[in-house]
Amino acid sequence: MRELLLDIVIPGLLAGFILTGIHAYFGYYVIRRGIIFVDLALAQVVALGYVLAAALGFQYRELAGFFLAVIASLFLTYVRKLEEDIPLEGVIGVLYVASTALSLITLTYLPEGHEAIRQMLEGSLIFITWRELIKAGLLYLMVGIFHILFLKRFIGLIEDRFDPLWEFLFFLSFSLVVSSSVKLAGVLLVFSYLVMPVLTVYAYKKEMKEVLLRAWFIGILVTTLGIVLAYKLDLPAGPIVIVLLAILVFLSLTLRAVLVKKR
Repeated sequence: MRELLLDIVIPGLLAGFILTGIHAYFGYYVIRRGIIFVDLALAQVVALGYVLAAALGFQYRELAGFFLAVIASLFLTYVRKLEEDIPLEGVIGVLYVASTALSLITLTYLPEGHEAIRQMLEGSLIFITWRELIKAGLLYLMVGIFHILFLKRFIGLIEDRFDPLWEFLFFLSFSLVVSSSVKLAGVLLVFSYLVMPVLTVYAYKKEMKEVLLRAWFIGILVTTLGIVLAYKLDLPAGPIVIVLLAILVFLSLTLRAVLVKKR
């Protein structure tokens, strides 16, 4: 029992906590800027890199995913510059659909294709090793420190002060995080941690500090409950956490609609 807690449950919990921490931060930016699906698109680009690396027999799959994410970041930075003529969210949607289609085509050439699809979407939150956890934690810490040091620059992006260099650095640091997160938790859970905790709070609070504190609390609480349920019911942890987060979003939006109607 003790080994089960130390080797499976606790690493999964801690992974969920650090994923909540870094993704809720980026989630605040993407919601404020109206580019909500950028995480899903970049996550799918990273997954495409993993799949292509596997098909080509390339050992460093995470590096391949990050390389494609860097290219996508450059592309998104360029499109952001042209946003008056081209809607960025539309381009993000095309990027997601194209990378998903290419992933599915490539997976047909892999003998473990169906299992790879499931792994790509679902991840393995409850089977994360301590080594993977420490590696991801250090990466998130470095990205977090970088953003704290240049917080005013990144907040300027929210306020529509377009700067190509900082726009690219935002997408690049985001890609670093996503390339690690997809391997830990899968595409769907990564997107859920990015959007859902912040979205649950955003209808009531707009100030960055208040939103993040509440979003982190929600993410930690739901992750804990999801992993406990997954352990008790012998179900995959990722989908349970996603469903619980989605329920909170729907309840929050319903309550907000009721309050507005009463005014």
